[in-house]
Amino acid sequence: MNRTVLILLHGLPATGKTSIGSRIGERLALPFFSKDFFKESMHDAMEIGEVDLDWSRRLGRASIEMTCRIVEQLLAAGVSCIAETCWTPELAEPFFAKMLERYRVDLVQIFVWSRPDIRIERFRERSDNDRHPVHADGQRLQGENLYREDASEKNRPLNLKGDLIEVDTTDFGTVDLDAIVEQIQRELDQRN
Repeated sequence: MNRTVLILLHGLPATGKTSIGSRIGERLALPFFSKDFFKESMHDAMEIGEVDLDWSRRLGRASIEMTCRIVEQLLAAGVSCIAETCWTPELAEPFFAKMLERYRVDLVQIFVWSRPDIRIERFRERSDNDRHPVHADGQRLQGENLYREDASEKNRPLNLKGDLIEVDTTDFGTVDLDAIVEQIQRELDQRN
């Protein structure tokens, strides 16, 4: 029997999960779901004007919930897929453990990380560029100590059964996307 594979990208904001996940999705012809895609789409559909950090966070939580529901539907249908966000371990670990067991799914987790100063610089670049305003990156830079996130519970791989690939994106030029895709492809080939 063919097995379904779930590829989860996990890591703190501004580590490069979306960039890596979208490229893997293109190369492997798998559906890719990013929390930010849903967050931006819902914000635009609701035609909300001014954005503050509280609204951004509430919409972010709703987007993660939407991501989980869509992933569950695909897994139930036997469709391999890729999903990324900064998963909250105490919520994500029991949810995905249940999905992996219920639907007989194999997991490839990609934990993405970078040095704290690089993440801060990426946030500055985001707030200076044309990134969607729903993320409130400028407010986040002003109102929080982003370095604290690097010591948080979220800054570790999820405790789930499956293959783990760790990717340091401190220097994106050194990320070997071909090697990551080859490793995932081997996992997919072993399951089919």
